[in-house]
Amino acid sequence: MMAAAAAAGGAPEVIAQLENAAKVLMAPPSMVNNEQRQHAEHIFLSFRKSKSPFAVCKHILETSKVDYVLFQAATAIMEAVVREWILLEKTSIESLRTFLLTYVLQRPNLQKYVREQILLAVAVIVKRGSLDKSIDCKSIFHEVSQLISSGNPTVQTLACSILTALLSEFSSSSKTSNIGLSMEFHGNCKRIFQEDDLRQIFMLTVEVLQEFSRRENLNAQMSSVFQRYLALANQVLSWNFLPPNLGRHYIAMFESSQNVMLKPTESWRETLLDSRVMELFFTVHRKIREDTDMAQDSLQCLAQLASLHGPVFPDEGSQVDYLAHFIEGLLNTINGIEIEDSEAVGISSIISNLITVFPRNILTAIPNELFSSFVNCLAHLTCSFGRSAALEEVLDKDDMVYMEAYDKLLESWLTLVQDDKHFHKGFFTQHAVQVFNSYIQCHLAAPDGTRNLTANGVASREEEEISELQEDDRDQFCDQLASVGMLGRIAAEHCIPLLTSEVMLLFIRSLLEDRVTRLHGQLQRHQQQLLASPASGSIDNKVLDDLYEDIHWLILVTGYLLANDTQGETPLIPPEVMEYSIKHSAEVDINTTLQILGSPGEKASSIPGYNRTDSVIRLLSAILRVSEVESRAIRANLTHLLSPQMGKDIVWFLKRWAKTYLLVDEKLYDQAKAMNLYEACLTLLQVYSKNNLGRQRIDVTAEEDQYQDLLLIMELLTNLLSKEFIDFSDTDEVFRGHEPGQGTNRSVSAADVVLYGVNLVLPLMSQDLLKFPSLCNQYYKLITFICEIFPEKIPQLPEDLFKSLMYSLELGMSSMSSEVCQLCLEAVTPLAEQCAKAQETDTTLFLATRHFLKMVFDMLVLQKHNTEMTTAAGEAFYTLVCLHQTEYSELVETLLSTQQDPVIYQRLADAFNKLTASSTPPTLDRKQKMAFLKSLEEFMANVGGLLCVK
Repeated sequence: MMAAAAAAGGAPEVIAQLENAAKVLMAPPSMVNNEQRQHAEHIFLSFRKSKSPFAVCKHILETSKVDYVLFQAATAIMEAVVREWILLEKTSIESLRTFLLTYVLQRPNLQKYVREQILLAVAVIVKRGSLDKSIDCKSIFHEVSQLISSGNPTVQTLACSILTALLSEFSSSSKTSNIGLSMEFHGNCKRIFQEDDLRQIFMLTVEVLQEFSRRENLNAQMSSVFQRYLALANQVLSWNFLPPNLGRHYIAMFESSQNVMLKPTESWRETLLDSRVMELFFTVHRKIREDTDMAQDSLQCLAQLASLHGPVFPDEGSQVDYLAHFIEGLLNTINGIEIEDSEAVGISSIISNLITVFPRNILTAIPNELFSSFVNCLAHLTCSFGRSAALEEVLDKDDMVYMEAYDKLLESWLTLVQDDKHFHKGFFTQHAVQVFNSYIQCHLAAPDGTRNLTANGVASREEEEISELQEDDRDQFCDQLASVGMLGRIAAEHCIPLLTSEVMLLFIRSLLEDRVTRLHGQLQRHQQQLLASPASGSIDNKVLDDLYEDIHWLILVTGYLLANDTQGETPLIPPEVMEYSIKHSAEVDINTTLQILGSPGEKASSIPGYNRTDSVIRLLSAILRVSEVESRAIRANLTHLLSPQMGKDIVWFLKRWAKTYLLVDEKLYDQAKAMNLYEACLTLLQVYSKNNLGRQRIDVTAEEDQYQDLLLIMELLTNLLSKEFIDFSDTDEVFRGHEPGQGTNRSVSAADVVLYGVNLVLPLMSQDLLKFPSLCNQYYKLITFICEIFPEKIPQLPEDLFKSLMYSLELGMSSMSSEVCQLCLEAVTPLAEQCAKAQETDTTLFLATRHFLKMVFDMLVLQKHNTEMTTAAGEAFYTLVCLHQTEYSELVETLLSTQQDPVIYQRLADAFNKLTASSTPPTLDRKQKMAFLKSLEEFMANVGGLLCVK
């Protein structure tokens, strides 16, 4: 209606209607009712769906003064140009792109959201044009280059917006505009773009940054431009380069990764291996490091450059040169400066990337002095960030930047110290001692430590209230503790010391023994005080509180020092602890060691020959002594003076220690026999079948019980199918109505179990049960697996079960989620292939697949569907067309006969002819199938929205 009005010269009426609708939508809720608002929304939706709205949209953009209407006009152009691409002349599309770009350039004062939407429309046109190579970015880059060289900050900002729009549209198939094209299409566009156009954007950005970095003083407007281009550089360097030949599932998985490392293609070699580029970003950061916002971008750019890897490096020598150059730049930037809070996470990310991305042999190939300086810097930063992190904890800061930075550096240490192939034993011992000591010091009270001390050295008294609101330290700091425990084992000679003396007070064993002795003394003094003066006032618990907190952290560190986390694994004594004990075994007196272990009520130093005991046992005995002190305090009615946290810590430690050192179960090393597993599963299913088939479920609880039963059964069957070691031996017993394994001597296979289970599950599934999302997904996952692995068995199912399965597939394709629909499409393909191989046209499966042809045809051509399903639907469609060629031709003819518009009729006919041109007649040949799928992608791009135009 609107398009017709515009064509008849009624554009002013259309504009008036849209502007009135915009007033309603922009009005406060109290001024309009829901009906008015819905009517206004309908006007804009109808406008955007109208056929060929280009003329009226141009008129709106040139005459309307309402920003929201301008935004909707840009959106309508973007959607219509993709929808009607096949009907438009290429010169018209180019003219439209030029109009939009010129429009923005001539109106620098446009509202930001309007300008961004118009530029997005330009980017979408360029992207859609890349499919048939009708439009490229070169002319745009030429215009942008001229804008940048103008020297006008407003114009330069606009140039940045143009580049950002292109970058955003091409960067990810999940974040791009919904223009009705498949993920594969977006992936192909991205690959083409990242080879040349993305590099061109980066080079333009680098030119701007070089120009700005040379200037001494920048006014506010120039700083804003500088920041925009720095953010753009960050966006380019954070690009997730798509490898070639990646399927749709892998594209989605690949692009969902959070930490994107810089892995450009070979074409980027000359650009990124130019040392001036790296130096530029270090220079930029030094220039703007005190500006928090800009520093985030400059550090992120450096972090991405620190993660550079892949085919961009021609050989190992170029990697060594790049890494050495980068480390020099990093050390020159951070040595001798006081690091800002806003820099901590960025610097730790840079170091983390250098250590985790570059292979160890490259890291050890840089000059020795440089590597030594780098590791010393890492140790210094780790200790410094650890102290600042502890201070953040005391001050209860919301933004724990040093804690995050500290965690990253500890992870970097783990990467280094666990590599005994490239670093000789003891290489990092001194550094490990530094980091370990620093951690202990930060968690002990003065005078031995710095816990609770603010920057001015003043003790904080607020920690107790804060701690009660926080999660348990064991959970909150488990990663930190694991890292520190590993570093402690690397420096076992220091951290599990043999001798105890005042000089070695920082050693953990003596620290722990010292705290236990002091705790015992404090509790005794309190007991004597109470006995002497029962009515005396309250006791100052400050000393006790500090002792308890010291003991808390020493027990945690000891637990992680002596044992690893063993989730799902066999607990083993850490090899470093074993080696340490073995090394000193000749100096150990077993009897004295056992005496200390068995005398938790005695001070270790009071036992003769205590110096000739195993240090690991001494650590254990110190914990046991803490437990004994606690026990004595309870017997002396001093429970009110004890710490519940200390009791929890003791139990946690003993459980952790015993699991590793005492309770090793040798059966954990034995592998379960698969045959026993199958037999057990089969027996379980048979028992369930006998007890549940035919039972009536009348109440809600019973239905939920059945839901849980079926969910567990289907998870069991699906997991059996997905195991790599499964024996898919042939079996027909299930389909002959026999109980698996009966009357035969052969062993039970996975196939027996799964097929028997399917016979059990199918009759129990109802539409009500399918309303449970998790059960529904598991059910369809299972039947898809069955169809893929045993397609030849499906026609042999009993008639009622076969009909139930086919109905489930039909229901899944028509009424379920897109995930379920995709599973069903993946199930239909092997069934159709099975029919084609059997060459039988009178089977029930053949008839069922003919019905599925019509469903998939309608889904692809007439219905809006999730573009992620296009490939699965295309594979099913091609196989069904091979099987039912006559029926496919009839579907096409029927569709064409309904078209009234001769232009659309001809374009559709041409599109269908082109679709099957590469596979005439279609056969189950992989090469033909791939050609068809490629043609289908173009067909969907050209026809996808055409038949839905109002």
